[in-house]
Amino acid sequence: MKLLNVIGSTHTSININTQSTVPAFVKPKMLDSSPEDEDFPGRLLHQAALWDNTELLEDLLAGGQQNFINSQDSWGRTPLHAAAITDNSKCLQFLLNSGADPNIQCGLRGEKKTPLHLAAEHGHVKNILSLLQHNADLSIRDSKGMTGIDLAEKCGHVKCVMVLKEASGKFFIKIFYFLYNIWCIY
Repeated sequence: MKLLNVIGSTHTSININTQSTVPAFVKPKMLDSSPEDEDFPGRLLHQAALWDNTELLEDLLAGGQQNFINSQDSWGRTPLHAAAITDNSKCLQFLLNSGADPNIQCGLRGEKKTPLHLAAEHGHVKNILSLLQHNADLSIRDSKGMTGIDLAEKCGHVKCVMVLKEASGKFFIKIFYFLYNIWCIY
């Protein structure tokens, strides 16, 4: 059996001698796979993030890959999307600290989800907290009109819902005070 590359074609593994695919439980828990022959700038960053390999990620960013920190595969996924699906991802925090944008949405094939959507959908509270600390936008909706809170509720991730609702309340209080102050000026 040969595991094809990690982000692009890596989500599918094939047995070279047969046409069969590896069972789903063996595959990385990312969105559906990209084309097998996909190659794009930043692909190694995606792979390092998907496998939560901070040493490799750090070396890549120090070695000239910084320009590709928000690179998108054919689905529109960034390395941060890959990191968001791994519980308590070290790469997620490293990418955020290195300037990755937490509000980039996947393309339509990825249902226009942000890393926050994915962390909420997978029930990863620590990832959600890291994304929120780096100004992840709670109001972004995916292609089905769902926010991160909606996805966490749908998937039954109670702790995620609580964290997101608390953050949402703080977000709307800030907006209210901002608008109130503008209104009072006039």
